[in-house]
Amino acid sequence: GEDLIRESGIPYAIVRPCALTEEPAGADLIFDQGDNITGKVSRDEVARICIAALESPHALNKTFEVKSTVPFSEPFTVDPENPPPEKDYNEYFKNLKDGITGKEALEQSTVSV
Repeated sequence: GEDLIRESGIPYAIVRPCALTEEPAGADLIFDQGDNITGKVSRDEVARICIAALESPHALNKTFEVKSTVPFSEPFTVDPENPPPEKDYNEYFKNLKDGITGKEALEQSTVSV
């Protein structure tokens, strides 16, 4: 499906979240490319990332993964009296590279018989 979107000619941002949680948004994040990270991320955070990607030229025609820095074994909570600051997702999007889909690692590991 991702290949069809990329080949369609319409602008896109393909967001690949790691395991989705019901935790609140606000944890520190890691964005990566190449389909090589695992972890968890808040559904609320993914929604915010998708909205920000719609407005960012830095997310245009990019494919990327996202996870929080909080381990699976630790729940993430927010203190309502001291919430985390709003994120500028453009700072993450700016580091994304063109042309990385995640298929590169698969192609390198394929052995001809």
